[in-house]
Amino acid sequence: MKHLLIIEDDQIDQMAFERFANTEDFNYSYKIARSIKEAKEALKTTKFDAVISDYFLGDGNAFEILEMEIDIPIIVTTGTGSEEIAVNALKKGAYDYLIKDVDGFYLKMLPITVQNALHRFQTEKELNEYHTNLKTLIEQKTVELRKEIKINNVLYQISNAVNTTKNTKQLLKLIRTTLSSIIDTTNFYIALLNEHSEKIELSFFEDEKDRFIEIPTNKTITNYIIETEKPLLVSGKQLQQLAKENNFEIKGTLPKIWIGVPLNIGGKVMGALAVQSYKDNKAFNEEDKNLLVFVSDQIGLSIQNKKNEENLKSALEKATESDNLKTAFLHNISHEIRTPMNGILGFTSLLKNTNLSDEKQQTYIDIITKSGERMLNTLYDLMDMSKLETGQVTLNLTQTNINEELEILYAFFKNEAQNKGLLFHLKVPKGNIQITVSTDREKLYAILSNLIKNALKFTAIGGVEFGYTIKGDFIEFYIMDSGIGIPKNRQTAIFNRFVQADIHDTNVYEGSGLGLSISKSYIELLGGIIWVESNENDGSKFYFTLPLNKEVVSSSSKILSELETDFFPSSKKINVLIVEDDQNASIYLSIILEDYCKNIYRAIDGIEALNIFKENPTIDLILMDIKMPKMSGYEATLKIRELNNDVIIIAQTAFTFPGDKEKALSYGCTDFIRKPIQQTSLISMTKKYFEI
Repeated sequence: MKHLLIIEDDQIDQMAFERFANTEDFNYSYKIARSIKEAKEALKTTKFDAVISDYFLGDGNAFEILEMEIDIPIIVTTGTGSEEIAVNALKKGAYDYLIKDVDGFYLKMLPITVQNALHRFQTEKELNEYHTNLKTLIEQKTVELRKEIKINNVLYQISNAVNTTKNTKQLLKLIRTTLSSIIDTTNFYIALLNEHSEKIELSFFEDEKDRFIEIPTNKTITNYIIETEKPLLVSGKQLQQLAKENNFEIKGTLPKIWIGVPLNIGGKVMGALAVQSYKDNKAFNEEDKNLLVFVSDQIGLSIQNKKNEENLKSALEKATESDNLKTAFLHNISHEIRTPMNGILGFTSLLKNTNLSDEKQQTYIDIITKSGERMLNTLYDLMDMSKLETGQVTLNLTQTNINEELEILYAFFKNEAQNKGLLFHLKVPKGNIQITVSTDREKLYAILSNLIKNALKFTAIGGVEFGYTIKGDFIEFYIMDSGIGIPKNRQTAIFNRFVQADIHDTNVYEGSGLGLSISKSYIELLGGIIWVESNENDGSKFYFTLPLNKEVVSSSSKILSELETDFFPSSKKINVLIVEDDQNASIYLSIILEDYCKNIYRAIDGIEALNIFKENPTIDLILMDIKMPKMSGYEATLKIRELNNDVIIIAQTAFTFPGDKEKALSYGCTDFIRKPIQQTSLISMTKKYFEI
């Protein structure tokens, strides 16, 4: 039941009201206040739903009640019938007014007037609440919309930054600046996992207290975020507790509050983004954490796109550089083939002159020989590079005596060094210790041969020294010269394919420019590394390592650098069978070996070779061509091995496909030599098996 406050100081009117209140028409409870003062006290202590106040009272008027601005409807009654009073009452906030009449008709109107006032009051209250709620909702939605617009703008700027920044560093800097519009990024970093180095790199780091470049991949809060793949909002104390529970360290100054979120790059969590505050432990909240989580996907995508762009740009630059280098290389190769070919054709034509002196003939022959060797070396380099590029190179690991290989190389290059007036030395560890290791002997020989050849080529005054030392589990070889040296800015490029120390000066010194690249590839295949120390015009020192894999240690021979060793024949003679279907090649081999042989037998196919060997079982050495009519060298070797397991059989072939050597050895050949056969190479290989 609604409770009314009746303010009336006239006793007759009070009595009239009380009589009416007892009728069925009046359904309200009430309290009568007989003065303004009493009414004000009642309003302080009691809750009323409406006030009915006479205008004129002994201690004041109804306007004083209206001026209290109480939140209930007020109805004013007056016996004067003045419209001015009624209008002023309504202006001051009265809900309605009633004019007292002598017959008391106004009392009958009172219930409906109160009812209307209460209904109006309730309606207005609900409407005000609706308006208030609507205003609040509009303000809230406006704030949310502005925030959403800000976030979308941030996402757009981060996405567009891939196109507007030059590199990843600039991108990350712009990301930090952009994020500062929606969150405090005073202390901010982005950490990315480097899969190759297994370290977390601080790709961007801005902080009031600390300075870091990288952090370990374990035992840090950043790594914790990457591993758990979950965002985290923690206070400084919570961070300490988390570190204790998960056994990681807190690097740098302890913040008062910290947020970290994982970064998904390329479908995998590869980093983390973090903000922190050293001053305010309420600087960030859950909403900030969720905001960073929301934008982190776009950040990760932008980083991925920028890295892809950089990789593509780098690949394009490398492709352009490679194209330029290949063009220069082809020019160089053209020169390296045409120049010796001109020498061969030109001086061969001159040799047709029958009036030449013996001295001129010998000079022309030497030029033709040198030109042929130069062109052959170019072709060998091209074949080796082709095998490396197509992955056709295989390793043939055998027990290799390091000192013996170096002695052979010393003997091979000694005359060349002496002819140029250069000092030439081989140095090995003291004590004449011989070390045998498991490696690919041919590739080791090719590496050392190429490096020594380069040292002699680029040295005009002084000398060349080569050797090795034992360093832990590796053999460290070195080749040192006093030649032209290599500029600092080219010391990495020289190991690349198609590059010489100075691409613009490749015609000054002959060569394809592939040797060092081939050597580097071989060394890496064998488990080692190569590097150079050099100053321009002050010589060079090349180093390379190979795994020691030491099998045998002995002290049975001397070093050739301390001996006067040459290729002049000794008194011991051997019996040789040359199996070769090309007559000129057979004659050539016979001439090379004639000073070392008691007897030389020649066969033009495998069947004839087998018959000659059956008739002459004292044959010591067979030079076996592989590709021949009637019976191949492989088949002939198998037949001979059925008769004799000890005779030395050296396979010789112009075909040098991957696995040729291994195939020859599997058929029973003792060794393998590649055509065209050089005199020094054949004699060196023969001395390997016979003391001639």
